[in-house]
Amino acid sequence: MSKRLLLFLFVFSGINIVSAQQAPQYSLYMMNPLQFNPAYAGMESAVSFTGVYRKQWVNLDGSPAQQSVTAHMPLYFISSGLGLSFDNDELGARRYSNFKLHYNYQLPVGPSGILSGGLNISLGQFTWNGDKLRTPDGIYTGGVDHMDDLLPSNQVSASTTDIGAGLYYQDERIKVGISANNLLSSQIVLDDVSLTNNRQYFFYAAYDIQLSRSLEITPTTLVKSDFNEYQVELSAILRYNGNVFGGISYRGFDNTHLDGIIFLAGFKLGQQTTLGYAYDLTLSPLRSVSNGSHEIVLNYRLKENFGKGKLPKVIYNPRFL
Repeated sequence: MSKRLLLFLFVFSGINIVSAQQAPQYSLYMMNPLQFNPAYAGMESAVSFTGVYRKQWVNLDGSPAQQSVTAHMPLYFISSGLGLSFDNDELGARRYSNFKLHYNYQLPVGPSGILSGGLNISLGQFTWNGDKLRTPDGIYTGGVDHMDDLLPSNQVSASTTDIGAGLYYQDERIKVGISANNLLSSQIVLDDVSLTNNRQYFFYAAYDIQLSRSLEITPTTLVKSDFNEYQVELSAILRYNGNVFGGISYRGFDNTHLDGIIFLAGFKLGQQTTLGYAYDLTLSPLRSVSNGSHEIVLNYRLKENFGKGKLPKVIYNPRFL
């Protein structure tokens, strides 16, 4: 295996030797837990559609960009939830696209709680755009010639299949979940280079605290790990009348690796649509070459209590009026 090729993979694509794809970075993770936990499908009691666009480290050439679309719904007649998701993660000369089918089974717990156990199957495609690379001795007039037989001059790609699993519990105040992706640690083979989709583990928790009739604050956390590295996000969201929210998040690896401070805001565009925005203030060494990161989330809920059917008309008995 060529050291030069591995160097290009690392420098231009942000890939290390053992891991082909890391979990996409989303600041408004609390608006779309299905991105990392299949057990969340259908837990909103509605047909829910969410679109996300994120541009990381603005003004840095080849910086990450992510797009995500998810849809999920409850299936009350079999006590289940069903969901679909598509993620596209671009970084430099590489792109990883992923389609997932999510399913879970839900059980009532206590007076208001629901416990869900879910699985997903993912179909991914890893693409390496060799025509985006440049070498010191390359010729790029009228075509692409890196003057290096080890580097592709055009697009090469490979596909992979994997599975994920998760547990999720929610009631009137508490939301907590654990999940894992890439349980098969599937391999991606590009010519002579083999990369592994490392297992990814997630822990998510949120707790709603009613401050007054119109104000509610929700502390939230998301921990991501492959058991070699950890990333922690701590957030606090303040909501007013359930229609407007603002908040702040901290993201870091440990006491010495602070990644950023994130400012969150959003509001409802009616009864069924919510718009969210996040700005990441970069605090890592990349702040000298970047103007931070931007993220936009749009969520649309088609119908509350979808699938429960229309309640029968109440007939009052005069004896009890």
